[in-house]
Amino acid sequence: MEGIERVSEKSSSRASGSKRGTPNKRWKGEYDSFLIPLLVEQVKKGMKCDKSFKRAAFVFAAVAVNSRFNTDFSAENVENHYRTLKSRYVEIKKVRDLSGAGWDDATKTITLDPMVALTYIEVMV
Repeated sequence: MEGIERVSEKSSSRASGSKRGTPNKRWKGEYDSFLIPLLVEQVKKGMKCDKSFKRAAFVFAAVAVNSRFNTDFSAENVENHYRTLKSRYVEIKKVRDLSGAGWDDATKTITLDPMVALTYIEVMV
């Protein structure tokens, strides 16, 4: 979770060319640290179906985050952030599963052999 926190702090605060003209909400690492276990509890309560959560789970999460941090996230904001976290997780997992990838438990970071890293970068760019 710590790695996800660091990644989420780097997200932009406004989408370029946003159709609605509204700024994106900024998610802090502490919000993620609160939200992720909350969503895990929603899974245990049967509020997840197929690949996402039921609308009520996002409403519940928005209310809980807003109460805890005095924010104004909507259920849609929570749902969008969930999708962002999920896509980041998928990318991190791809790198972690590469042959030659390791894990540094002290820093909670992925380690890569330099040649594996170069190959990965070439493929992704």
